[in-house]
Amino acid sequence: MYDVISIGQATQDVYLVSKRFRIIRDKRFITGQAECFAFGTKVELDDVLFEVGGGATNTAVTFSRQGLRTAVVTRVGLDPAGESVKRLLMSYGIYLPFVITDPEGRTGYSTIFLTSSGERTILVYRGVSHTLQPNDVSWSKARTRWFYISSLAGNIPLLKKALSMARKYRTHVALCERNGSRM
Repeated sequence: MYDVISIGQATQDVYLVSKRFRIIRDKRFITGQAECFAFGTKVELDDVLFEVGGGATNTAVTFSRQGLRTAVVTRVGLDPAGESVKRLLMSYGIYLPFVITDPEGRTGYSTIFLTSSGERTILVYRGVSHTLQPNDVSWSKARTRWFYISSLAGNIPLLKKALSMARKYRTHVALCERNGSRM
């Protein structure tokens, strides 16, 4: 039995770090600011980091670091990013029997522009995580004390199935709240 199974998205994240990224204030941007670099030039990077990302995988890493027996329910592509996500999750001690590999689709991917002061902008490609279907998961083997359900990008059938299984097996549930709206 697991302590927690995290359900949701998985991405391959690449962090691009540079002192040359600048923050400018401009009311035309939704946040009133923009992270910028010179157009039409080569921008030197100070560092490049590859990591796992996405709501399900980020929380799974946190739970595993706390010493909890952790698994993740997500979908990745049969591609280098998907292999990297699985390899990174295993390196954190996370169990992968519920990670579905889609031979047709591509893994989610994020590029994070990180300033030296820690401010960031994220470019995101959602990939196949949002196509996870309730029947893709072997729920009878997903015995756990807790389900942590991250943002499912509106995948209501998956949410309903997870809640139904939680009720059946008397599993606790924690739901992620995004942008002030509850699922």
